[in-house]
Parts: sequence; C-alpha cells; structure tokens
Amino acid sequence: MKKSLIFKNLLAIMLLSNTLFFTSCVKNRNDGATDFSQLAPIVQILEGGLKNFGASALLFPGTDLSDTAYFTINYAATTTAPADVAVTLAVDDAARMAYNAAHPLGQYEKMPDSLFKFTQTAVTVKAGQNYSSAVKFTVYPYKIDPAHSYMAAVSITSASGNNISGNFGTIYLHVIGNPLAGPYNLVGTRYNYTGTVSYAGPIGANANIPAGFVSTTNLTALSPKIALPVDAQTVTMSFSNLGFGTGFEYGYLITGSPGFSSITLDNNVAFNSGNSSIDRFIFTGSYIPPSPTQKPAFHFCTHYNNAAAGGGNDRIIDEAFVHQ
Repeated sequence: MKKSLIFKNLLAIMLLSNTLFFTSCVKNRNDGATDFSQLAPIVQILEGGLKNFGASALLFPGTDLSDTAYFTINYAATTTAPADVAVTLAVDDAARMAYNAAHPLGQYEKMPDSLFKFTQTAVTVKAGQNYSSAVKFTVYPYKIDPAHSYMAAVSITSASGNNISGNFGTIYLHVIGNPLAGPYNLVGTRYNYTGTVSYAGPIGANANIPAGFVSTTNLTALSPKIALPVDAQTVTMSFSNLGFGTGFEYGYLITGSPGFSSITLDNNVAFNSGNSSIDRFIFTGSYIPPSPTQKPAFHFCTHYNNAAAGGGNDRIIDEAFVHQ
C-alpha cells in the first residue's frame, strides 16, 4: 500500500496559511501599531480549497490495490489552541456539485463508496497545538474505471464553535479520468524483417504489409491492453509485445483533441533512445471517437528500425483496438 501526503512541507504550509489569514484580518490601533488581539481563530484544511485543487488529485497507479492520501486540520490563530478543538469531517457531495456548476469543462462524478474508505471523521487539534495529526483517505485504484473522473470532497462540518474557513474548509480529492482510458480488446500482428523494407502504410482496412518478413508474433493473445490516463486528454498504452515492465518500456501516447473528435499518436522517450524513425507512428488506419452511444476504437500501424542509426532490422506493428 502506497501513501501520499498531499503536501509534504507541512510546517511551511501552516506558516503560509497563518500569514494569509493574519494579513487579511489585522487592524491598526489608534497609536498606529498593529493590533492582533481581535483576530478570531479559524479552522481549515491545510491542503484544501480550490487554490490547492491540482495538488488534491489522486495520482496513484491504477494497478495498486490500496493507497492512502493524507491531509491536516489547521487551527489558524495568533496562539496555539487553548483547549482541544474537536473537528468533524464529512464527505460533502454538495461541494462536488458546486464545483461542477462553476467548472463546466471539468466535470466530476460522485466517487462511489466502493472506491474509497474514509472513516476518520472525528479529528482533534490538541491544546497547545496548531494542527492535527494526519487524516487518512484510502482509495482502491484497481477498482477505478480510468475513463471516469470522480470526486470525493471532504469538508469540515463543525469545529468546537470556532469559525470554519470559507476558502479552505473543503478538500477536493479527485481522480482524473479520460474517455480513451480503460481496457481494449486487441487484434494485431508484429512483423519482423531482416534489413529494411519500404512501407507506404495502411489504406483503408488493408494494412498492405510488405512480403519478406522472417517471423511474426500474434498480438491478439495480449488482449486486453489497458490504456492508462496521463491527464484528461492523453493516455499511454504498452507498445506491441514490448509492454511496460519489460525493461524496454515502449509505449504509445494517444492524445485526444478537444471533444475527442480526433487523436494524435506519439511515443514515449524510451522508444527514441533505442530505435530509428522511418515512418514511426504515422499510420493511423482508423479512429472511432468516444460518445455516449459508442466506445472508442483505433487502428495503428507502426514502421521502425530496431537500431537507433537505422542500420538494424525493420519492424511493422499492426494493432487494432476496440474499447471493452
């Protein structure tokens, strides 16, 4: 199980939060000196608020069984807490809906209960302290459909009568989905040549594979292949039969246009280091964009040489993917 403290430098953030609070509330006395005596304590989530939205993304590997993110409650005041401050937390779906209403291009579904565990709903900032111990939020990445964007906003609901921050009273824990992500059924073949061959790429459904290959590999047996989200527009998928975890780490990078009406195809850096470009990743035989009524599908033909300077042997990879 992996763990992630969403903000690692806890002390620096605590000081920053207090500074921001002080500068927004301080007043001057008649003698011109700054008067801190009227500042009311405020309780907030250090890592919370829309300002920290990006850092609240749950970016755990999709193969992990269980991972934990942490956040901390801050008692922001001119002094430490004079007595224990009991803070109550709850998953706040109204905060998610408010976020969606204010961000029409970044919509998040309610995170199903089966995808996370949040039981630490009672937290205490001890007397003499300014912040609580870390609060745990556990997710189950292997259960998450990577094609969906989910959110579980957590809000402070009570704080022993103290004021709750309007800007930092909620943390927006979220998973970034991508409609191109998820499992794909694969039909394909790897063609190995001795030396180089000329290849014009696919035409329609006919890939026009040149004759003279010395061996083939059935890629259909690798089905399904998983497209993992890099961000909301791009996914990565293992290349041919040289998938992730082999030491080669060759992968497709597939990026959808706004609305996913088209895609562009690229490769990761590892591919460039060991192979030369002939017509690499140029040939896109077909593409069916995702929609509410259909799953995405695409057909790639890749032509490359297995030596960085082009003095090795050519390979043609023909792969057709249909989202499950």
